[in-house]
Amino acid sequence: MIYSNFTNTVTVYVGTKHGDKKFFLIDKYDGSSDIPNYGNTCADRVSGSSEGVAYPQFITKNTTIKYWRKTFCKMAVLRFKRNEFKYGLNAFRFDLIDSIFNRTKPREADCYQGTPALIDGLSDISKCHYGFPLATSFPHFLYGSESIHSLVTGMKPNHTLHESYLIVEPTTGVPLESNARSQSNLVVKKLTGFNELVTPFSDTVIPMFWIEYKQMGLPWYIVSLVYFQVNVLPIFQTILTSSLLVGSAIFIYLYIKHKRKQQLLDNKTLVFEKELFISKP
Repeated sequence: MIYSNFTNTVTVYVGTKHGDKKFFLIDKYDGSSDIPNYGNTCADRVSGSSEGVAYPQFITKNTTIKYWRKTFCKMAVLRFKRNEFKYGLNAFRFDLIDSIFNRTKPREADCYQGTPALIDGLSDISKCHYGFPLATSFPHFLYGSESIHSLVTGMKPNHTLHESYLIVEPTTGVPLESNARSQSNLVVKKLTGFNELVTPFSDTVIPMFWIEYKQMGLPWYIVSLVYFQVNVLPIFQTILTSSLLVGSAIFIYLYIKHKRKQQLLDNKTLVFEKELFISKP
C-alpha cells in the first residue's frame, strides 16, 4: 500500500540562474513545498532538500544537507563528520544527526511526537502509512534514550553498523557512497480487557525490522567524469592560464621592443636629414 502510488512529481532547481547552492534541490513535491501528509501544520518544508540523486555544488564543511524520502516520512538532516578519500577524490562525509528522532521544542511544534508523545529516539510516521501506529528510529535504538532499551531485550546498537551517512564529492555534489538505515517499530498503546498473554505488550514499542539502503558504488564513466573535472581540468586550466599570461607578456615585450626600435630609426632619419641640410653649400 505504501508504494501503491509510487509516482511522484518532483520539481528541482536546474540552471545557473538558481546558483550552485540550489543545484538539484527540491522546489516542489507533487506541487507543494509542504511535507507530504502534514500540510502546513508542520514547520519543516520539503523545499531545499535532496532526494539523494545529486547534491548542491561547492559544498563546504559548514553545509547542512537535508534529505527527503517519503518512506522515511520526515526531513533527514546531515552534518559534516570528517574528510574521506574515495576513487582518488577528496570527499566529505556527512552523518545523520544523532538527535534526528528526538523530541523538539516547543513540543506543540513537534510534528513527529505522536499521540501520546513518544520518547526520545522514536519518531511517529503514522501519517505517511495510512494511520498505522508506526514509529521509526535508528536500528537497535541507536542514540535512543535509556528508557527505550528497557522495553526490549537483545538490542545491540553499534555505530558502525547502524548509523546513516553520506560521502559526497564537494565540488560537483556527486554522492560517492551513502548508507541510509532505519528501523520500523510498532507502537502499542495502553491495552485493556486482554488476557495475560497480551497485557505485557501494553504501552510499549515493538521493533519489527530494520532496513538498509546502500549505494553500491558508481559507474566507471561517472567516476571518470568527476575525476577529470575535479583533478585533471584544474591542471589544464592552470597550464592554459599560465601560457596565456606568458604569451601575453612576450607579445607586449616584443611590441614595446618593436616600437622603441621604430622610434630610434625615425630619430636617426631626422638627424641624417638635418646633417645633410647643414652640410649643404
